[in-house]
Amino acid sequence: MKGYRAVADVYDALLRGENAKVNAGNFAIHKNLTIPAEWRKAGLTCTNDWIVQQASLNNKSKILDAGCGVGGTLFALVGEVHQGLGITLSNDQRRVAETQASQLGLERRVRFLTQSYDQPLRESFDLIVAIEALLHSHDLRATIANLSRHLNPGGRLILLEDMAELDISDDPLAGIWSSGWALTRVYTREEFEEAIQGAGLVLERHQNFTPMVKSRRWPGGLLRALSVVLGHGVSKRRIFLGGLALEHLYRSGKVCYRFLCAKRSNG
Repeated sequence: MKGYRAVADVYDALLRGENAKVNAGNFAIHKNLTIPAEWRKAGLTCTNDWIVQQASLNNKSKILDAGCGVGGTLFALVGEVHQGLGITLSNDQRRVAETQASQLGLERRVRFLTQSYDQPLRESFDLIVAIEALLHSHDLRATIANLSRHLNPGGRLILLEDMAELDISDDPLAGIWSSGWALTRVYTREEFEEAIQGAGLVLERHQNFTPMVKSRRWPGGLLRALSVVLGHGVSKRRIFLGGLALEHLYRSGKVCYRFLCAKRSNG
């Protein structure tokens, strides 16, 4: 996992001193969404349900979760499929996921590996999901090309990622977000779409989920001041501050949280 140690440190820090059963026991660590009341779903489980609706899964399907965290998405989807594999950069996350799989009686249906999204795998899948994971990629084109090679004909790649809408390289809040989350750069929507097309996939659906992201309103000046106080290094406080900076970027329209679904041809 050359080059990804800093990212693994961020995710390890999120687990320190916490019970793995975060977010109401569904093990998800991705964004909480504000959704229409008539859906009668928690925001965190809403994302998993949305994936099921888009993916055309059946009891013979195999899923790869690239950037699986502690297994939340796989645990939610495994009832719809035959088998699932989760890969994560964090050994700590993998150990927690394996423990939870055993406690849920799913150890024969889901497996977890510690490796990067760029490393080859020995199997192929009907669905590959990456939720808030590929923003850590050092080479987005290479990462998506690698994942697409492991899609079965007719298989789908589903991404939910933060994508820049404008040039934010000189934005202090973007710097706070990037340093807190160990990002080497922030990719644009166009770069994601070009990487998908370059991998030979067809983009089927795109949706902006930003209006559904629950956001906290901290003044930008306060965030900048806190960043100076906290200094450098990996800590939960810096990760939290990075998340607040990201939410500020949402409100300014500089970054959006987007859903992309792409398909490999049947040929």
